[in-house]
Formats: sequence, structure tokens, C-alpha cells
Amino acid sequence: MSTRDGFDELIAARLRAAAPQEAPTHLMDTLSDRLADTPQRGSPAFAWMVTTPVRMAMAAVMLLLAVVAGLGVAVVLDRQTGADPSLVTSPSAEPSAEPSAEPSAEPSATAPAESASAQASSEASATPEPSASPVAGDPEELVLRLVTVCDTGATQEIPRMQLMADGTVIWYSLAEEPAQITTRVLTADGLTEMRGAIFSSGYLDESATYEPERKAGTPEPPGHGACVHSWTAEDGAVVVRSTSWFGQEEESTYYEPAPERQGLDRLASALASPESLVAEDAWTGPESAYEGTEYQLLLHAVRDSDVPSTGSPDASEVPWPFDGPLDEFGEPGFNETYRCGNISRDEAMAIVDALIQPDAEHPILTAPYYFSLEWAEGNGWAEVNMVPLMPDGFPPCAGPVR
Repeated sequence: MSTRDGFDELIAARLRAAAPQEAPTHLMDTLSDRLADTPQRGSPAFAWMVTTPVRMAMAAVMLLLAVVAGLGVAVVLDRQTGADPSLVTSPSAEPSAEPSAEPSAEPSATAPAESASAQASSEASATPEPSASPVAGDPEELVLRLVTVCDTGATQEIPRMQLMADGTVIWYSLAEEPAQITTRVLTADGLTEMRGAIFSSGYLDESATYEPERKAGTPEPPGHGACVHSWTAEDGAVVVRSTSWFGQEEESTYYEPAPERQGLDRLASALASPESLVAEDAWTGPESAYEGTEYQLLLHAVRDSDVPSTGSPDASEVPWPFDGPLDEFGEPGFNETYRCGNISRDEAMAIVDALIQPDAEHPILTAPYYFSLEWAEGNGWAEVNMVPLMPDGFPPCAGPVR
């Protein structure tokens, strides 16, 4: 993958624009320095690489974690409704009053033992247990998918978060080390709570595109990158595309009011940690790493290249699950230089097994994988990308959302 000069500066500028007003200057400077010092590639022998959108997401998470400590209330969620008040436009309900009654006294020593037992049983039954019933929805039916693209150089789409009709939630968890795609399953009540947190704003009720609209007569706004959030809801019936919010100062100076963009940007940030949107009893069990039954294999093979040897393994060492040269695999990807197709989990694991170094920790296929190869047969080189497919078969070979 090509390196884009100056993208670290772009990230720093974007972070400064998107940071809350209360974010101190020294925090932004520290984040910028850390981004600049972060290495982008591993050893030439096995070149795992984190893609630029993931670096953007990691930077956003770093900023969020740092700022939340000082702002607190910005991400405090209403556990009674499962909704973040900052994500909805209607006034939030008044909080329920705290119970004022003192705990009931101990049963009288003269009361029969069975009376105390009956009283305890009655009190327990008065509080209904939360429903842990499974969801009877279609596991391949999509409720919501969010894909955020911050760099047009991305080759494959990785949902920031995906919710299925059977209550399965899948998200790209940067809280893990290393980052991985994580999944957890909601109860029937939990799914209702999650849907309320996502759709209560009304911004995802119908298809729309929300882009910055310049104010008449304003000077040219500062140049910087931007993220585009692509929302697909209700099994594809609703498609919304929204450009990220540039921060209060820049937005108020150069652009028309955009509550939809601001609200959807907040929702996108919240969905990076979907467990925070619902109560703990909304889940049927703990989270786990997500492993697809199929994987998208994306090959970028370049013939007759003058690039010198890097010491990477040769493509002939890989047990490819297809016959023929690398540049004839599958179907065209998102452009004419990529070939794309789906392979089974076992086939994907065999590729990784052939390339992993003997003394390296063996990876599991719960994250996007990238590695580079020499290609002696084509007198060139090849880049290999693999991502697990979502339950509905996403992403398509057609390529990233633009």
C-alpha cells in the first residue's frame, strides 16, 4: 500500500477541529506527537500493516479516552432508556425519583419462620427479572451497519459496528490489544433498548445525504481531511451518508447549521463502544472475538516490477485456494489493479499458516490482515488483504464506500 505524505498532519488537523472546546492544548500536542512517532510497518519479512482508517479510528479513540476523563457527562448514558441524551433531539424524560422508603425491618422474632420466608419470597417476586430470552430474528437480516471511511486509499470496508435482527452485534474493537473484531449477542429486551439508542434521533428514518453547506459570503474554510459515515439500516431500505462534524468553531464560522451531521457524528462515536449504549443485563453472555465462516481475499499483484527484493516470502510458498496466476484470481476488485473473491475460513487459515514466522505468536482470524509477498513467477510483487465477512456477506468485492 502506498504511503501518503503529510497524512499525519492531516490527522492532527482533523483532531484539533473535532476536539471538544475543553480539550487542552497540551493534550492535542501530545496526540500529534504520538501519531508522528508511530511506526507504520513491521519487519520486511512479514509486513503486517494497520490501514489508515484504523489509524484514524485509533487516534479518535485516544482523544475520546483522554477527553472523557475531564468531560464525563458527554458520554454518560441513560441506563433506563438505553439512549444517549446527546444523540436525540426530543427533550429527555425527567429521571425517576429516588426511593425514599427505608428498608423493611427484620421479621419479628415472635413471627413464625414461614411468615418471614413468605415475606422474602413476595418481595422477590415483586421485582420482575430482566428478560434473557433470545431474539427470534433472521441472523442474516441487517438492522444497522456503520462504515466510516476517512481515507480514500482504503481497500476493504470494515464496519465500525453492525447489528443483526437476531441481536448479534459486531464491532471493530480498538480497546483490545491487538485490535480485533468483537461480537456479543443481545437479549430480546436488549435489542429493543439498542434500537432505541440508535434510531431515537430520527436521523436514520429515511435515506438522505448530509454534507457541509457553506455560508454565503464566508472566506475559504481551512483545508483538512474529513470522514464520511455510511449508514445502512433496516436491511438496506434506508441508506444515509453523512460527513463528519468539523467542530463548533469551524462549523459556526463557515457552514450552515447541521444538527443532523453533528448528531450522526456523535452516534458514530458512541457505536465504537456499543456495550455502553445498553445496560449490562441486555446481553445473553460475554463478548468474544468474531470469526467469519468466510473471508474476503483481495490481491494486488504487480508484474515486471523493478522493486528490489525485500526478503518477504514468495507467492509460490502460499497454498492458494485457486489455480492460475495471482492477477487472474476471482473478479475485479474496487479498481482494475485488484482481484477479489471469497474463501473459506480453513483456506484463509492455511494462507496465514504458510506465512507466519516460526517464532511469532500465531494469529487468529479476528482482524483485518495485510502482508506483502515477492512474486517470482510474475517478476514482481503482491499485496494480500483478508477480512472476515459479516453474517450478511458484507463487504462486497465492489469496494469501499466513497
